[in-house]
Amino acid sequence: MIYKRGTWFWADFSVNGVRYRVPLKDTKGRRIAARLQRRNEGK
Repeated sequence: MIYKRGTWFWADFSVNGVRYRVPLKDTKGRRIAARLQRRNEGK
């Protein structure tokens, strides 16, 4: 799930029961999809 908290966008997900909350380091939401795609390809 992607959500906005204050001026920052965050990703909230779980892998094998471990919950991760990761700042996406973007305040306008433009590059979020590309960053998530790159992050998913690396795993």
